[in-house]
Amino acid sequence: QRQQQQHHEHQCSNIHSRARLHTMSRTRLKFQLPPPAQVESLHFTLDGRLLAVAGGADVRFVDANTGAVVQQLDAGWTPQVAFSPSGQQMATPSSDGTARLWDMETMTCVAELQGHCEAVFSVAYSPDGSVVATGSVDGAVQLWRAADGTLLCVLNSPDFAGADSLCFTSSGSRLLASGGSTEGLAGLWQWDLPDLSLPAEVADAAGAELPGTRLELWPGEEAVFTGAEIKTYLSSDGQLLSISSNGKVHLFRITEDDVDVGDGGCSASPILAGQSQNYSLARFAPDGRLVALVKEKVVEVRDTSSGTLRFTLKGHDRTIYALGISPDGRQLASIDLDRKVCFQAIVADWTPANHRLFAPSFRATVFRLMCVRARSEQGSPLPRLPLELWLLVFELLQVATE
Repeated sequence: QRQQQQHHEHQCSNIHSRARLHTMSRTRLKFQLPPPAQVESLHFTLDGRLLAVAGGADVRFVDANTGAVVQQLDAGWTPQVAFSPSGQQMATPSSDGTARLWDMETMTCVAELQGHCEAVFSVAYSPDGSVVATGSVDGAVQLWRAADGTLLCVLNSPDFAGADSLCFTSSGSRLLASGGSTEGLAGLWQWDLPDLSLPAEVADAAGAELPGTRLELWPGEEAVFTGAEIKTYLSSDGQLLSISSNGKVHLFRITEDDVDVGDGGCSASPILAGQSQNYSLARFAPDGRLVALVKEKVVEVRDTSSGTLRFTLKGHDRTIYALGISPDGRQLASIDLDRKVCFQAIVADWTPANHRLFAPSFRATVFRLMCVRARSEQGSPLPRLPLELWLLVFELLQVATE
């Protein structure tokens, strides 16, 4: 039965090229992003309605339903953005050594964070949204009060050269930074943080430099990266890490323990060893169960525990170089070298409760056909197929009538 279902899914993936249907996903929107051409990263807003396109001299907000640019912020060169947990504020790094905080309702800059001496590459909010972290190629990570932009403390490490990605652990008591070392190797660093909600600890931390520790990713540092460009990325919850170099992606799971492990409270272990080698980029779903891996013009979505290929997303004619996944994990945006953006609809677990992809009228049709299937079990000649295959047939019928 499993072989029959896999054969059926393979046939279905090629039936209708316009809809880009492949197993449990499809391209629902495709458009060409207007110049300028430089795009560094893609980020969905917390409600999933807008896609923030960072890069060049501004941040553009694209409507996730129409592809229209609805807002453009003059934020300078911005490699990435971060949204506060409430969605009311956004932080942007800049090449001029500053970072800016923006009010999402008025789309105005409310604070400029000045403290780094070189370009700022990464930003992140604490779980309660009260603290913003900024990472620079000057080798320092700085913590700021999100309410007014006050510098709280500076984090450093002797072998830390700069952060590509920052993330607070779920407890908020530690900060993780992935990036490069002074020897040119990719790595992961952690800092134990004071309770910045207490005035006394803020006073003690003010102006102080807190040292961090580097986590061991490979026994004996056996994995040495020699590529000119190393990219690292932390998942939004700080539990997964990807390191890309020389056309390979290495994935790690990060655990935070109640007691110290080695030099600190976090440890990292490789995942999907041997299954994520021939990819150039990785992004994790918010719940950590799926990882999207770029292989030139396609995106493969795999299970982070087993490595099982869930589905393949197609729609690009040139190499993909940036991905974004919505906070609810149901949408994936990708952009290629021609600035073509594809929005893919994703359903991680195919159950009746997940079928929000279908139009209401089509859901009613599905319900009626399911009733017919139920009657078929009482003697009708209709085949008794698994529910998942019936739903696949129904979606194919919908695609054929679009």
